[in-house]
Amino acid sequence: MNITALIISLFGFSIIYGGILMARRVEGKLAAAALRLGAMLVGFLSIPIIHMLLNSPVQSTSESGKYFLFIAILGFVADRVFVKKASA
Repeated sequence: MNITALIISLFGFSIIYGGILMARRVEGKLAAAALRLGAMLVGFLSIPIIHMLLNSPVQSTSESGKYFLFIAILGFVADRVFVKKASA
């Protein structure tokens, strides 16, 4: 298990999920959509950029993508099952 790849994947996912949670508190639909889209863009792009800055091998970058997919699936399931939705 590559710890560097796992940490970078967790960092990218935390940016994405944080943006989604913040977007739930925004009043306007357009502002919420922009916040979600921006968080997803920054979160997805932070993974290869951090690997590039750390001069990681390609193997580590590949493992980071696999870890991110698994983390994203678990995060989606946990969001649907455990996170309470804000009542209107």
